[in-house]
Amino acid sequence: MRISGIDEAGLGPILGPYCAGSVSIEYTMTEGNPVSLCSGILSSEPAEGLLAVGDSKKIFFSGRIAELEKTVLAFHLAVRGPESLDFPENAYAFLSHYTGWNGENRPFWAEELKEIKLPLEGSADESRKSAGELLKEFASAGLSLSEIRLTVRSAGEFNELLKKLKNKASVCQEILSPFLENAVTASDCVIVDRQGGRRYYGDWLINLFPGHRLVAVQELKDLSRYTVEDCRVDFQIKADALNFETALASMFAKYARELSMNAFNAYWQKKSPDLKPTAGYYTDGQRFVKELKAAGLYPADDSFLLRKK
Repeated sequence: MRISGIDEAGLGPILGPYCAGSVSIEYTMTEGNPVSLCSGILSSEPAEGLLAVGDSKKIFFSGRIAELEKTVLAFHLAVRGPESLDFPENAYAFLSHYTGWNGENRPFWAEELKEIKLPLEGSADESRKSAGELLKEFASAGLSLSEIRLTVRSAGEFNELLKKLKNKASVCQEILSPFLENAVTASDCVIVDRQGGRRYYGDWLINLFPGHRLVAVQELKDLSRYTVEDCRVDFQIKADALNFETALASMFAKYARELSMNAFNAYWQKKSPDLKPTAGYYTDGQRFVKELKAAGLYPADDSFLLRKK
């Protein structure tokens, strides 16, 4: 049994990237919540000596990244296997492992990532130790980390897609499609965190899987469920609080977003040290834009900087 989860971070802000993650876990002995199966290393909430995977609101708070980072870096190391616990020396090494950035698609703040040493808190040795313990507990429980995927899309990339596809929902669908296609093809069950009031995903699945047997099982307020051949696909409200794989995907996306905003702020503060950092959400994002304009730094063409509606 292979279960996959997909979630995103950064749709609401007007500054910084849109990030999304996908996590797949293979259950070879018994199906169940990995937190229960691996209670010696995992917890659903922050706890001493354990890795927290669960409702992101209980794990990550603005300015308090330690618990989020501890879990993400341990899983990042573990998915590569017990023989490869090489630690990413900086934020650029971590993100480029997943994004495959080159000169053409790197955000303008990407170079600043190289100056952000990891971990931000804690130590590399602690991350390696946690990864080793995680691998042992997973092996004992008959679990294996099949895959972790991550994408980081700059405001410029997002705006280009928006110009072509006309609305944010379609842009998100376009960005998440490779994750969903890969997960459905290889999994028995896929759980996607559902945002907003949208209930109907049949057209998206039909376009992704033409000629495959598709059944709409239910399309209700909190859960839209389909089957694509033998794979169950759930679009679930608050899936990051209900499903382990989706929660972990959400954590990877949030961590990528936080590292990116650290680099974003570092880029602009090198040009104007008095600029107060921003998380990029609407009200404070507008404040940051005003400060850029007051400092004479705001670009004539802001399509690479400001997320369009």
